[in-house]
Amino acid sequence: MASLLLAKGTAKVHCGRAQHDFIAAVRKSVTEEGASCFKKRDWKRMSPSTNTSLALVDLKICADSFCMKDVAVWIPHLLLPNHVSCCPHCGRSDCVDLSKAEFVARPKILHGTRSHRHLDAMMCKCVKCNKSFTEHNPKSLEKDASKVLGVFTFLL
Repeated sequence: MASLLLAKGTAKVHCGRAQHDFIAAVRKSVTEEGASCFKKRDWKRMSPSTNTSLALVDLKICADSFCMKDVAVWIPHLLLPNHVSCCPHCGRSDCVDLSKAEFVARPKILHGTRSHRHLDAMMCKCVKCNKSFTEHNPKSLEKDASKVLGVFTFLL
């Protein structure tokens, strides 16, 4: 399971070091706990101040620590029982290989009316068309609308 959720390679830090460390801590928690991670925490708002296991006390305090934003972790195959996202290219879910899924290099920033947060997701690989896609791809969400409607409530 751990290899299923680890990011491939190392990407350049695109945010502050404290935010980067927090995202890494969230990913580690999801990797270790799997679907049970989302039974204890709200996937839409994993906050550095409200998650005791991911609290700021576990991370190094620095000036960047005061600019940290919440993280939303959209991993539908862990959030929804027996769900595999449809490939936006060929439209099939039975050809998606979750064993090759990995975290995206850079979480997407969601801008809100009061603040913003990072949307972390996974890249999945379709065996049939040999293409990769994120699980929050609009075409994929459209094809999976009957399953994810009301669960994924963000406007991308």
